[in-house]
Amino acid sequence: MTCVLAFELGVNTYDSFLKIDKEVAYSKGDGYYAETQAGRDITQALKERDNSFYRAEKTFCRTVNDNMAYGLRGITHSSSVMNAKIINFIETMGYKMQSFTTRYDGNTTLADSLLGIKYVIHDPSKYQAEFNLNPSYKEVFSQPYVTTGGIESTFHVYENPNALSIGYM
Repeated sequence: MTCVLAFELGVNTYDSFLKIDKEVAYSKGDGYYAETQAGRDITQALKERDNSFYRAEKTFCRTVNDNMAYGLRGITHSSSVMNAKIINFIETMGYKMQSFTTRYDGNTTLADSLLGIKYVIHDPSKYQAEFNLNPSYKEVFSQPYVTTGGIESTFHVYENPNALSIGYM
């Protein structure tokens, strides 16, 4: 009986870890440092250009907590204690929501403007689908970087000219 119980416990633990890895996406160490540092660098360049209070997002996603690692104030994140009304509001605005995570997928110019998303960072090498950004968003600057694998890429930063202040009432 003990052997059967131990076997079942082991199988259930393994299965749980696989499901958690699929949902939360544990970060792999390969390339993490270079890409995270490049994200922090582009965030710093953005802050040097505009030190006002705004939201910024990105069109690519390694994990849902990239914004925290980069230092961006955006809507993409994972939180098991986030208010359900806020998550539902973000989904109603057209963005992607799954259980306790929100992502900057499904954006519209109206939703971006109402939520104060003033800047959008785009990296064509990381974005899988066609990038459809409103033509009113103008590229304000770009910054090249090199990944850990030695691949050259560029961050392009676009400005939403209609973004409201985060504190707009």
